[in-house]
Amino acid sequence: MTRRHRSVSTSAFETTSFDEQLVGALRGAPWWMISIAVHLVVVLILGLIPTHVPAPKPPPPIKTGHFTPVDPEPEVPPPLAPPENPTPVDTPLPKPNPTN
Repeated sequence: MTRRHRSVSTSAFETTSFDEQLVGALRGAPWWMISIAVHLVVVLILGLIPTHVPAPKPPPPIKTGHFTPVDPEPEVPPPLAPPENPTPVDTPLPKPNPTN
């Protein structure tokens, strides 16, 4: 489009069809504006696509309660075998000699 064509204003009340106005607007728009509009439409359409991410499973419930631990029965050592030669534990003291 030349500068002369762009400087001529057209009235909004002219009897042109919508298609002619759209084509005229697209031809007069810069390429980057058309690219932004097309990308915006694509992003909006992609945004409408539902994506479902499953929620993580909750951890298993923790069961709590009052627990009294039971002490295991104490281990009893086996009985000792009697010695072969029994020796007295207490030896009698010798009687003191009174003559000294």
